Amino acid sequence: MTNEEMEELFKEYHGLMFRVLRRGGVFPAHSYFEDYWQELSLVLFQLMKEAPDRIGFLTAYNESWLFSHLLWRLSDIRRYQTRHVKEEVLELPVEELLQTTPEEHLDAAAVLERDALLMGFWNSLKPKQQGQLEKLWQAKSQKPPVSPALLSYYRTCLRKIFKKFCENF
Repeated sequence: MTNEEMEELFKEYHGLMFRVLRRGGVFPAHSYFEDYWQELSLVLFQLMKEAPDRIGFLTAYNESWLFSHLLWRLSDIRRYQTRHVKEEVLELPVEELLQTTPEEHLDAAAVLERDALLMGFWNSLKPKQQGQLEKLWQAKSQKPPVSPALLSYYRTCLRKIFKKFCENF
């Protein structure tokens, strides 16, 4: 198959690539959209190189087969990236993780000042607001989970209170 035929076929399957990415949960605003697009393009070009000509490609690989094949390849790529990232995190020694704590960069006076500010804020809250703040802190481990809309409401209310507190502090 000539390069011109491959380019024409690729333009024809442009919409198919978008459908595969959308079905796979990858949208143009996704941070890895272009990477996934390139990976799927390489898979498609490899399939095109194997075919002797355009008609051979169209008969060997119909659109539904290409769709499912590219969708499976997308899931393989995403699975590989997820596994690769997890392995990198696990390879870091615990000592290295402990050395990069944010409090290490603060001196003792700054830590005490921050803690005093947070304790003052906590004491200024009403019991109901303290409960809301506790729910925000424990949101991921809470059973049954608190709805995201309710957590957003709590954050909005507490953010307003915190701004007023900081202005008076």
